[in-house]
Amino acid sequence: MALSAPAAPAGAAVVTLTPASGPAGAEVTISGLGLGSRRTVDVVWRGRALAHVRATRAGSARLTLRLPAGRRGTLPLRVGSAGRRRVTVRYAVTTAAIAGETGEVASAHGPRVRYAFTGGRLVTRAAGLAPGVPAVLRAGGRVGRARAGRGGTARLGVDVSGRVRPVLTAGGVRLRLPALGLAELRPPIRAAFFYPWFPELWRSRGYDPFTVWNP
Repeated sequence: MALSAPAAPAGAAVVTLTPASGPAGAEVTISGLGLGSRRTVDVVWRGRALAHVRATRAGSARLTLRLPAGRRGTLPLRVGSAGRRRVTVRYAVTTAAIAGETGEVASAHGPRVRYAFTGGRLVTRAAGLAPGVPAVLRAGGRVGRARAGRGGTARLGVDVSGRVRPVLTAGGVRLRLPALGLAELRPPIRAAFFYPWFPELWRSRGYDPFTVWNP
């Protein structure tokens, strides 16, 4: 899975959770940028560290962990390191089967986006916005626009094909979603050419054209 990246403000921590919904006790992947150079990054739930990993020199980190079993509702996971502002991503526990791809991308500066991609349709829900703020979703040449309502949320959806890297811009922050969809498969171009005089020419020189190649 590809990492999300903010355009502004510089150095802001951004965390991606995939999937963002499913059964309790599921395995999830958490990726992040702007987490601090070589800092120890942990995932905290209800004051308990579920996992930790050391960030790279560039401040990026990625880890896979198994969520607590036997839970219901929403599990808020706080991701970050000591002395820095943590980013909260939320996993929704559900008993129903989840079709397609789901995830959440959150910024340390407030905005977060939940997304679901099923059957070529990408649906997003941006939260943490000021009422009336415009939000723009771009994916594979398609554009969706909406304004945040009174609750600070905006819903956007677009139909896409092939492999895309959606970008949602809202409230001065640009959030990149992981790559979604299937890559277009293009068959290789093959061609065969037959010249009737080749075999005769080679045989006249004592060569078998199907076992020896000597132009």
